[in-house]
Amino acid sequence: MFQFKWPSLTFSQKVFIIVSLGVIAFYSFLFQFNSEGIFVGNNHVWGDWPVHFTWASRFAFVGFPTQMHPLLYGSAAHYPWLSSFVSALLLRLSVPFLMSFLLPNIVISIGLFVALFQTYQRFLKSEKGAALGVFLLLTNGGIGAFYFLKSVLLDSSYLLRPPHTYSQLSHLHIEFINFVSGLLVPQRAFLLGALVGCCVLFIVYRVVFEQLTISYSSGFLLGSYLLLLPLAHTHAFMAVFGISFFWLVSSAFISKKMSKSSLFVLSTLVVSFVYFLLIYLNKDSSSYLSLMLGWYAQYHNENIFLFWFKNWTVMPFIAFGYIFFMNRSKKMIYAPFLFLFLVANIFVFQPYVFDNTKLFFFAAIGMTGIVTEWLLAVKARYHTSGTVVTVVGVVFISVTGVIEVYKMGADLHYPEIMYSYEEIQLAHWVRQHTDKSAVFVTDTRHTHFVPTLTGRQIVLGYTGWLDTYGFEYDKHQEDILTLLQNGDCKSVAKYSIDYLVLDSLQAKKYDSTMCTSFRLAVSTENYRVYANTFSN
Repeated sequence: MFQFKWPSLTFSQKVFIIVSLGVIAFYSFLFQFNSEGIFVGNNHVWGDWPVHFTWASRFAFVGFPTQMHPLLYGSAAHYPWLSSFVSALLLRLSVPFLMSFLLPNIVISIGLFVALFQTYQRFLKSEKGAALGVFLLLTNGGIGAFYFLKSVLLDSSYLLRPPHTYSQLSHLHIEFINFVSGLLVPQRAFLLGALVGCCVLFIVYRVVFEQLTISYSSGFLLGSYLLLLPLAHTHAFMAVFGISFFWLVSSAFISKKMSKSSLFVLSTLVVSFVYFLLIYLNKDSSSYLSLMLGWYAQYHNENIFLFWFKNWTVMPFIAFGYIFFMNRSKKMIYAPFLFLFLVANIFVFQPYVFDNTKLFFFAAIGMTGIVTEWLLAVKARYHTSGTVVTVVGVVFISVTGVIEVYKMGADLHYPEIMYSYEEIQLAHWVRQHTDKSAVFVTDTRHTHFVPTLTGRQIVLGYTGWLDTYGFEYDKHQEDILTLLQNGDCKSVAKYSIDYLVLDSLQAKKYDSTMCTSFRLAVSTENYRVYANTFSN
């Protein structure tokens, strides 16, 4: 009689299957589409993915490349667009809209896990150590779990669905957010940058510490990664460049020589850095750099070490302490990660302070490696008592992040609307009946269907995003109000406006005061679309 026999799997293969199934399951239930519209079961995705919808729609439905930022008329389109470009290609291949974003995220998420696992396996020389390292990296989240416990004691229903993001409680001076819930799922550009960056670090590590000889294929791969990385994510490039440069230069300084492979990698790094500057350096870039000692600790006027403990538990203290007990090779491996952590605690490199978390992610790769080495060393040396310390340490470091990941799953059962069916139909009308170069005036909701689902240029988009990019938009706001309230048509020519899209309340308010060159083109239950009669 035939009996099915499960194949024999290694530990790493089992972990890979479990993680892959978890990633696929999460993204499979992230969105719901029914007769009422599109719903999403994650608040961070609801907040962040519309900007990626905007860029991908711009590339797919309007054209590539684009010189103007799709959310602010007249501003240059400086943005790490690679992840959105991938989705745009899928859209052009007639892949359904949501699937064009979900499929890349699934593949990239699994790829990032593999890259992290392989990197930690090189660092720690252990499969189980690598699994522990990845687990601690992705579940670190500060001491917010204790506030969750306090909430549960007041209301046990919170066990089923945690009410807050407990790795980010600003009123308690907890600003760092769990990497999975706060960065890797909602911020698609960073997810791709993290994957490409980890691949670069893996290759550079092997060249420097394992004397890997660069072949034509691996050299081409490394060069491709480094040229793609600035297009994937700026912070990822900055972090990877700094770590790789330190490894190469310090190795050459200690050994008094540099191999041909190391020289090739260094040359490629320099070329990619020049490429990075050509893409992103502009006259306003220097104004983004500012001093902020202790990151948000300075903002909250809190002791930096207490702030570290609240946001990273014991991770930085173990990392900075245990590195002094490591051999020279290990110190070389981990030192640039700790230096990056300090740099991100001193300087802010962009208008939005929170974005330093993307540098902290790469710093945490090394910090977590040191902490994992310490935990494994304690367990090996002290046996039973060491095992107890290791288990307690792992739980203490990871419990908040585990709650965050659990909350992500629980939230899938409570989706909120992103686009109504009416908005989806209007977006289809816009794509079918307006010119690709048409310019729209809309309200500034981040989920507005015109920029996000059609890619059409708008005069002024969501100001929260524009603030994080460092854009000035006061004049745009003033001109739009003048156009609607005072009937002044000067802004129409200034911004080449072809259409106004107003909700029913705005239409009622401005119908008698707006510029007279606009006539009603489409009317639905909740929206009115006005066309410029002189341009249509």
